[in-house]
Amino acid sequence: MLQKMQLVRSVGITAALALTVVVSGCGGKGGNKNYAPEAVFQFGQPNYQNTTANRGVFVVTGNSLNNPSGAATNGTKFYIADQGNNRILGFNSLPTKNTTTADFVIGQPNLTSNTPGNGVGQLSSPTKVAISPDGQNLLIVDNANSRVLIWYGTLPVNNSTPPTVTLGDGLSAVSATNLSTPYGATFAPSATYPKRVIVADTGNNRVLVYNDPTASTAANYVLGQRDLVPGSKMNAAGNMATWTGNSPNCPQLTGTITTSCDISLGQVGADTLYTPGDVWSDGAKLIIADTGNGRVLYFPTVPTQLAAGTYTTGNTGGPATFVLGQNNMITRTTSGGGQSGFTQPSTVWRDLNSGNIFVGDSGNNRVLAFRTPTSGNGLPAVSVYGQGDFSHVTANDDDQNNVADTDNGIPQASDRTLFAPAGATTSAGLVYVPDSGNNRLMVFTIQ
Repeated sequence: MLQKMQLVRSVGITAALALTVVVSGCGGKGGNKNYAPEAVFQFGQPNYQNTTANRGVFVVTGNSLNNPSGAATNGTKFYIADQGNNRILGFNSLPTKNTTTADFVIGQPNLTSNTPGNGVGQLSSPTKVAISPDGQNLLIVDNANSRVLIWYGTLPVNNSTPPTVTLGDGLSAVSATNLSTPYGATFAPSATYPKRVIVADTGNNRVLVYNDPTASTAANYVLGQRDLVPGSKMNAAGNMATWTGNSPNCPQLTGTITTSCDISLGQVGADTLYTPGDVWSDGAKLIIADTGNGRVLYFPTVPTQLAAGTYTTGNTGGPATFVLGQNNMITRTTSGGGQSGFTQPSTVWRDLNSGNIFVGDSGNNRVLAFRTPTSGNGLPAVSVYGQGDFSHVTANDDDQNNVADTDNGIPQASDRTLFAPAGATTSAGLVYVPDSGNNRLMVFTIQ
């Protein structure tokens, strides 16, 4: 019974995020020991075994999911980015069981519709929902519409409250106001910039920092690129370099670097990005899922805008301090595994209570938790969800025989397996994992 299942998690992620899993054989619980954490409960499926979108009945309801890719809570209200159904499901209290029904929906006129759109009150493939640290503001990354919607001072519970700000001008030219299929975003408030927002502009291989989106929808500076727009710059050695687009891994023009960045992958460094999939910040620290480079970048403080100088116009930010998933800043192993490697690390979250960083290691069908780095690169993970140990990576492999489980040829999940997990968020000792490939939300006790 050889099958081939291909999951492309988002129209906004490039080929670096296309996931192919080979599924064969039949299996289930039993066989090899599986010490993976068991879920407290799941939402989106009638049971732990089912994997089909919208509960397998092809009818959209208030408790069905299709490729969920993000979740957020302020401890009371709870939101799920139901990407495949082009909506955000909302709950007035934390869901506690699989029969819970959403209280409201954003992006659709009701809980039984899933038509994409780009007008007011409409969404197309939303990939991320985030709440500010104070619990008062909400944003939605509207991926297929290449925009980010932000509500300041309110958490919307329907489509009647329009967003305060919309980032992304809908144009194709690379600029300070343009976004190209963004995948993640985060609030990053500070005393100086209480409304600051940071966006993973995935299609443009960059991360944008908006100091005050209510004052201007143009980004103030960029991470991962030489400037907010393509052009020419002189490096510190007095040599000119020209680049025509936001190519991946385009390093700053420090020293004698003159890489054009118009072809290939440039030079990987602490200041480069390749299809960044997600960002997290509490206003003090910043974490970036540098998906295409198979790593996670950690900034102990949100990088500030560099001063104007020989090789920068002041539109760029500083480099990362530490990296997870690689042993140094200049390598990009993209098919890593074990206790410290990644394959398509597409989402990041940091739990403020434990200080642990949760990484959605999508290509390895697991979520890894790391201690916050204080020195050194490539730290080992301290816990894993979705697999029984750090050596297994197959999707829905409950019996840990390196073969995805099936029942009469139908894919079979369990209460401890994951398939291309798309994120994590934490609250009250629980970690909520959008299990994208299994079309459900899994809830675990933090290990």
